[in-house]
Amino acid sequence: MIELLEMPSDRVVGVKIDSNIQKADIQAIEAAFADKFEQFDRVGIYVEVAHLGGITLDALVEDLKFGLSKFRRFAKKAVVSEHQWMDKVAVVSDQLFPSIAVKHFSLAEQADAIAWVNAADAAQPGGA
Repeated sequence: MIELLEMPSDRVVGVKIDSNIQKADIQAIEAAFADKFEQFDRVGIYVEVAHLGGITLDALVEDLKFGLSKFRRFAKKAVVSEHQWMDKVAVVSDQLFPSIAVKHFSLAEQADAIAWVNAADAAQPGGA
């Protein structure tokens, strides 16, 4: 299940993942981004992972289609979780997609993650 979160900046979509991700969840995120993409060239995403129970195949395909078709429109991605393996995923993602600044934060660093992704320079690649 995915819950959309309010963010301080209009340039950022906030998402909380808590359990399995279905295609309808990905479509809800796409709809939230559609509004942002009408207003801004580049946007950020804040992802808080409370519990990651898995993703259905059709949700994964939908996510990949959307993400790959729009990846140059993303400026920053903050991932908040207690999963240490996400540190490595963030580093790899940051290297694979240099136009998107990606950082992993612990739950204790949640406020820092929100501040970082919502910073005024969120529309700039690699902005910190």
